[in-house]
Amino acid sequence: MSKNFKKNAVIFFGSPRENGFTAKLTEKFMMRTNEFYNFVKFSAYKEKIKPCIACGFCNSITTCIYKDFEKIDCLVKKSDTIIIASPIYNMSLPSPLKSVIDRMQPYFASQIFHKENLFNCKEAILILTLGSKNKSASKLVRQQLKPVLNSLNAKILGQIVWENTDRVKEIDDFTQKNLEKIIKLITNKN
Repeated sequence: MSKNFKKNAVIFFGSPRENGFTAKLTEKFMMRTNEFYNFVKFSAYKEKIKPCIACGFCNSITTCIYKDFEKIDCLVKKSDTIIIASPIYNMSLPSPLKSVIDRMQPYFASQIFHKENLFNCKEAILILTLGSKNKSASKLVRQQLKPVLNSLNAKILGQIVWENTDRVKEIDDFTQKNLEKIIKLITNKN
């Protein structure tokens, strides 16, 4: 891929803190990879997306009964890369980001009820932060994201995890190595 062609990347940002650890790590990732991506950031806390109510509307047509889905749908359809950037709270995603992900149910319903895959192959990148050193937390979140990423036809390229943010206030060696590994993968793909 030439350096003139940039992939479209949507960042589903799940932190309430615009200058917190997730934001710092996401900004660092964006600065290091901006030659490969056109970034659009969707802040789950700012957008105030309604939660899925399991009404079944999307089982018959591939959209949602709530109009706030249209923005999510537009971003997903235009993207080549899905980036989930989020803190981990109680071994899961914050509820506003979880609402965004749950509202992607029409894509899952399209596969199940209409036997359609709506998307060409996408890549996914996870940028996760957590206050503790609980190694299983990021694994669990990754597992939780697999169904929605499958419905988006997105394969996880990699993840960057910044652990122990309750005690470590600057990006540590472990996180930096994760970041470098992802950048190397992206550079080699492009």
